[in-house]
Amino acid sequence: MLITASGTNLNAPRRATPHEEGVLPTPWPPILTLPNEITAEIFECCLPSDRFITPDSMDAPLLIAQVCGHWRRIALSTPRLWSRICIDDDDPIIHDEIPFTKSTLPLMRTWLSRSSNCPLKIAFSNTGRKTNPSLVKAILLEIWDYRDRWEEITLAAPCRRLHHISWSSSGTRGFPLLKVFSIQSLSRMANTSPPFPVIQIKPAPLLTAFIAHSPIPPPPFCAPWAQLKSIKIRSFGSMSECYDVLRQCAKLSSCEVAIRSQSDDGRSEFAPIVLPNLTELDIHANAHLDLLLDSLTVPRLTKLRIWALAPSVRAPILNLITRSRCLIQSLLLSAPALSDLELIQILRNSPHLLDLLLDHSDTFFTDVAVRALTWHGHLGTEDQQHPYLVPRLHSLIISGTTGFTSGVFIDMMKSRWSARTAGVLNLVSKEGISDADVLNSEGIDVLAMPSLDYGLRLTICNGLAVCRDEGLYLDDEFF
Repeated sequence: MLITASGTNLNAPRRATPHEEGVLPTPWPPILTLPNEITAEIFECCLPSDRFITPDSMDAPLLIAQVCGHWRRIALSTPRLWSRICIDDDDPIIHDEIPFTKSTLPLMRTWLSRSSNCPLKIAFSNTGRKTNPSLVKAILLEIWDYRDRWEEITLAAPCRRLHHISWSSSGTRGFPLLKVFSIQSLSRMANTSPPFPVIQIKPAPLLTAFIAHSPIPPPPFCAPWAQLKSIKIRSFGSMSECYDVLRQCAKLSSCEVAIRSQSDDGRSEFAPIVLPNLTELDIHANAHLDLLLDSLTVPRLTKLRIWALAPSVRAPILNLITRSRCLIQSLLLSAPALSDLELIQILRNSPHLLDLLLDHSDTFFTDVAVRALTWHGHLGTEDQQHPYLVPRLHSLIISGTTGFTSGVFIDMMKSRWSARTAGVLNLVSKEGISDADVLNSEGIDVLAMPSLDYGLRLTICNGLAVCRDEGLYLDDEFF
């Protein structure tokens, strides 16, 4: 018997190969012959399109890791697959498959440990219902420990739970990768509660977007305002608080603010603010807007949305547009105190308007305003006695109650259809509309979205039958 150094018996009878036995080996599936790097790229393309991924065994990346050992090894060694996570105690998937209990914390730790050194996008939401407070605290502290790798963070929880984070202890490194910060309190603080801690998001050299939702008390934020390009703060207690933030945000391109109170600090005027890059401005206010709007100059503004309960919004809006010499292309007005003549004045100063959205417009979108939108000329000409108001208008959206009659509206639609060679009129419900529909520039002339009863919708549909035969589109689902 001849034994090799490795202990193999060379005289032992040799086993027949599968080919010699007449049995061919199972071929290796072609998909498994791809280089691991390409397979990992394919796995990334399988991830949900959401910014945050809710762990789900029936979806990537967990589903991919269950297919076979080879794919599991690739998935576990691809950190980008595990760099996004959403922990939500109100999510049906979390409830059914990963209960928001003691297993949630180990799950999150395992998930994030697989992300290696990748920048992280984390969303955490706790409604506060039937949840162990110590578990919520442990999860928040675990998330806080990863702050030096945050790229995008969204925290939504009751105020008392957000107290668990030591916002002032971010250290000298701060948040080196953070680009988007979002925080939302899901309950108001009681008068006996301790004061809300100052939310210090500094240093954060890459931060460009800051989002804070009501009802967090007047914003105790310490953020690098001067570098931000987008803010969405729906918790200002007064106009002065809003102004004091805006005057620090010289680089803003998008701004959405909500002012909850009419009270102020007694200032009679604000110093001028120039926001040279601002293109979108959205204001929700219970207070008078004169002080704030009269202080702003926004030369590049194209999208303006005003939700105001206080009267006298016409003058501030007109002053803002004329002073800034901006070309408004999208305008939303929800101002019950506005009149139809005031609306017409605003529209006359917005000749480049493409999209007009009117909410609760029964006081100002009356037959008078509809007639002002009617084209009174002839093809190829323009009647100088009746100027063609907002001639570039593509989208008209009306929600809430309306103040016009069907005949006047139909005449306006027919006139504008005659003035254009192609167009679309789509009368749909409020729920069926998104900004993507509103700003669609591919052939939409008028997109009307009134909350109309069936009889009025049917009247408008029948009145526009000729235009429909010529190519005007009416969505049958809503008629």
